[in-house]
Amino acid sequence: YTLWLRIGSDGRKPIWAQWPLILHRQPPDDARIMWAIVHRRIVAGKERWSVTLSLQVDFGKPVAMVGMVGIDVGYRCLPNGRLRIAFARGSDGAGREFCLPADKVQQFAKVEDLQSIRDQRHNEARAALRAWLDGNNAPEWLRQETATMHAWRRIARLAVLVRKWSGERFESDQEIFCVLSAWRKKEQHLWQWQEQLRDQLQAWRRDFYRCFAAEIRKRYKTVVIEQLDLRDLHDVNRPPEEREVYTPQRRAARMANLSGLIRFLKESGCDVLTVDPAYTTRTCHACGKLCEWDQAKHLR
Repeated sequence: YTLWLRIGSDGRKPIWAQWPLILHRQPPDDARIMWAIVHRRIVAGKERWSVTLSLQVDFGKPVAMVGMVGIDVGYRCLPNGRLRIAFARGSDGAGREFCLPADKVQQFAKVEDLQSIRDQRHNEARAALRAWLDGNNAPEWLRQETATMHAWRRIARLAVLVRKWSGERFESDQEIFCVLSAWRKKEQHLWQWQEQLRDQLQAWRRDFYRCFAAEIRKRYKTVVIEQLDLRDLHDVNRPPEEREVYTPQRRAARMANLSGLIRFLKESGCDVLTVDPAYTTRTCHACGKLCEWDQAKHLR
């Protein structure tokens, strides 16, 4: 397909912009396009274009949905490699566990692994440059550029230096410049791989959450969720003996993106109620009685 979008006028003559277009799914035949927005984003240094269409469709007389569903939002890593995001239990007795599939969890983990690889290679390249500077005569501009290299955190700082260096070569820099040039070439590849994969996974997750919210909307009129502060789910103020589990917990939180799921539920068209989470795990669902909790027995 080719997308034509009017972007202005020359007198009474329209000015059109054109893009090649890939449709992910066909709009309904009777849909009317109300407006269109073309987006341009930079992903890993490359342009990415997309278009968002707002459609008006006559679905006839709306179906009056009834019933209520409670959704317990919270992530948990399951033994089969999946990541549980929420569990829904409806007033009709139906229950469903909502999980990210294991293959997607592995791909999200790959994004984190690529960042670790980039960080390690960046540290090695900086160490090689520092060792070379300590044993060789370098021009004053290079000494000034690397004066604060010990405090660099952004990988782009070293990449910018190598790019500048390529235009200001000097004698005796052949060995270290070849090392840094090879690092920069590999870094460009890893960076684009990581960001493209991250962007694809985030787009898949948005669609996954939208579909879940649409399924809930088709079946229930009211959604009940706990009023949560998502920061409490991965509290950074952990005792020293538990800090070693914080990194995988933080990684799972980034994969889950629970705030996005809650937002899609609120935008689905259901009536969303938030309840106080206090005692929700101790209140009997059948009789409403608050059950006693034996801490000593629980710890055993």
